[in-house]
Amino acid sequence: MNALLLRLTLGRVWVRTLSWGAAIAVLMIVGIAAYQEAFPDPAQREAAIAGLASQPALYATLGKPGDIGSLGGFVTWRMGQFECVVIALYAALTLAVLTRGDEENGLREAVWAGSVRRTAPLTAALLVVGAGTLLLGAVITLVMLVEGTPALGAVLFGAACAGAGLAHLGIAALFSQLATSRRAVSGLTGAALATGYVLRTLADANTEVSWLRWLSPLGWAQYVDAYTTNRAWPLLLLLGLAVLTTTAALAMEARRDLGAGLLHARPGPAHGRSLRTIELLTLRLHTGMILGWAAGLGVLAASIGAIVDGVSTVLAGNPQFSAMLAAVAGGERRFTEAFLATLFQIIALLIALVAAQGVVSAREAERTGQAEVLLARPLTRARWLGAHLLTGLLAATLVATLAGSAAALSWWATGGHDTSVLVAAALNSLPAAAVFAGLATLLIAVLPRWAVTLGTTLPLAGFVLALFGPLIDLPTWLLDLSPFRHLALLPAESFDLPSALVLLAVAAVLAGAGLVLVQRRDLRIG
Repeated sequence: MNALLLRLTLGRVWVRTLSWGAAIAVLMIVGIAAYQEAFPDPAQREAAIAGLASQPALYATLGKPGDIGSLGGFVTWRMGQFECVVIALYAALTLAVLTRGDEENGLREAVWAGSVRRTAPLTAALLVVGAGTLLLGAVITLVMLVEGTPALGAVLFGAACAGAGLAHLGIAALFSQLATSRRAVSGLTGAALATGYVLRTLADANTEVSWLRWLSPLGWAQYVDAYTTNRAWPLLLLLGLAVLTTTAALAMEARRDLGAGLLHARPGPAHGRSLRTIELLTLRLHTGMILGWAAGLGVLAASIGAIVDGVSTVLAGNPQFSAMLAAVAGGERRFTEAFLATLFQIIALLIALVAAQGVVSAREAERTGQAEVLLARPLTRARWLGAHLLTGLLAATLVATLAGSAAALSWWATGGHDTSVLVAAALNSLPAAAVFAGLATLLIAVLPRWAVTLGTTLPLAGFVLALFGPLIDLPTWLLDLSPFRHLALLPAESFDLPSALVLLAVAAVLAGAGLVLVQRRDLRIG
């Protein structure tokens, strides 16, 4: 394999890898700090944790708990599956860009024209992304070691998360040979990841089908059981799946033609009313993204509605946790409402990411040359970018409505009352989502090469600032930089119309500036 090719591949993904690693580290550190703040007294911690462990609804979401009386055991139970999914997504999405993404934009053809083996680009991508996956696992281990947890548990926790990532890296490599587009590779790998999560959920929720855990790489990672039984052998299953799938992918890569694959997209109709305007065309191209977010966020919201009564009852007896929620919710409120307000801040973050993703996809269209084809027609750059802005806002609105409805229905099914407030709580996040959509529009206009990275990381930064900043006494002026800070915390608070209008005004200014400035620059392909 060409060493230069390896260096070029590394140069393309190192910023992405470090960004994911930093996000994982920050979320873990802040989550651990919140846990220690909420449960400083061992007796209260044991009582609260025993109550949490008795909630069957949490088994489906987080898995069955191990030694959650210790910090390491609790973090593994509370964040283990989440970290596995995050690292798996990193591996799958990054590899999709480096494989079918390069074939779509012509880079793979240029590389193959040089003196390299046909499998060299895929090998380089696998090595670089695999190393990045191991680095993310090492970040988890390092955080747990810094927090003073046992070394063996810390190493196995990080290794399990990295192993899940490597397994899905191999799955993505295999799908990159079967599917013919980057989007299809990402979608198929995401579907495999979701299927594994569902199988693990069913296994933990019902002991009669616990064998389903062995059909899921996430189940294998969970079976490592760091800080409790500390099993290392399930890591061999994850590594074996990674080796098997990558070997098959390399064998297929050596034999297939450029752009070939078994799973071809069906050609659409030659004509369609839904494609007559740039706005309708852009919305049509984002249908898959919208459906994926709607499904994932709907399941998450339904899980919140199902567990809220049981969990809030258990945690209400903890004075530190109650005080923390009171600080987050802005005053003394009913505990369930304060707990819901905290959970719906997570929903607000995800809805903001939906809006931002809809906008920054314009950069992908520009990079691949799709925008150049569209702009060859009598179409202004402002209208083209405005279509992506409109799509992001519509997607956020649809996903927010569905998430609120799913949470309301599941809470009603478990005996909740006044469940309509959850729909309002989800829709309450739209002004903040609009700000991030407007910011993404401005980034497309002035910093197109950084628009995707900044457009998706700034909502995460704003979320961490708003949710955890008050707990560590950050200055008010810094906290106020986050749009999430200015959202009313429904249902613990009443809707704040003036703040919502200010956020919408800021969003309009940012979006307007972006639409004006994009007219003044050239397209940047590649």
